[in-house]
Amino acid sequence: MFVAIMAIADTPKYLTLHGDGKVESYSISDIRKITFGKQTADNLEVYLKSKTTIDNYPYSTFEKGIFEVEPSGEPSGVECVLTDNDDLIIAYNAGVQEIMVSSSQEIIAIVVCNLNGVVVEMMSPMTTETTISLADYASGIYVIKAVTAVTATAVKIIK
Repeated sequence: MFVAIMAIADTPKYLTLHGDGKVESYSISDIRKITFGKQTADNLEVYLKSKTTIDNYPYSTFEKGIFEVEPSGEPSGVECVLTDNDDLIIAYNAGVQEIMVSSSQEIIAIVVCNLNGVVVEMMSPMTTETTISLADYASGIYVIKAVTAVTATAVKIIK
């Protein structure tokens, strides 16, 4: 299962990377793309709009990457992405009590059940991204199941 947790705040202004004996700070507006994984020979690669060379950070020496923001308000919460499926993502933001479901395929159905298996909400969004508000739901544990034409996934959340 893939789980990523991120603070939802202001738009990042800088990305600072630490590795290979160097510390480099990049303006977000100057980053063209960042690649990583086997396709890049186990390097994190940074492509900038302002130069033609590629900055490489070998995984063996990569220490950390930090997004820096210039605060202009309070964070709206913490979003937790819960999925065992790369194509169908279910994310829960407890701060605003919303579930976001997204996929590259059209989402055919979303079913929300309580822990007893009772269907609390059922929808057929027929889009690639939708949100569900949990503001009116009672506190408890819920199972969220999302279905596309090619895949399905379900996760448990605690409200």
